[in-house]
Amino acid sequence: MLHKNSQNGNARYVCATLADPDTGARTAVATFRGQNGALGKVTFTQGVEGGPTVLETSMTGLKWGPNPWHIHSLPVSSSDCDATSGHYVPAALPKEGELSEKHGDIPQGSSFTNLTVDSDVQLFGNNSVTGRSVVLHKSSAFGKTRWVCATIPNRIVVEFPT
Repeated sequence: MLHKNSQNGNARYVCATLADPDTGARTAVATFRGQNGALGKVTFTQGVEGGPTVLETSMTGLKWGPNPWHIHSLPVSSSDCDATSGHYVPAALPKEGELSEKHGDIPQGSSFTNLTVDSDVQLFGNNSVTGRSVVLHKSSAFGKTRWVCATIPNRIVVEFPT
């Protein structure tokens, strides 16, 4: 629910159902824990199976940018971004893991925050991104190597409306 500002009496402005009352919304958080100086998270929230997913990104300590970012097929193993395999490109949703292509690269700088909606990224079903990883690459000027990564955990938060 969004309300108009207080000058307009806080009247309701717009509302929408964000979660299926039978299955609940799902949220998964990929947390970057200081690898190469980068801290932050990408929060994925999907209200209903097959619906759009909100990506909320908050990062600090970004360098070697602008940074292409993608969902990779495997989780992070011992902070080794090279072990995450290739980009996650399921046949049913071939653009699911291509975050830079859809939302642009993450810029270099002390901090970055962004909120976007993605119609391909899924937290439900066979094409779920849970158990995979988010990987940031150095810009082409620095060789496009993987430099920071975080697992999208299988442990998701399911919230049911009350």
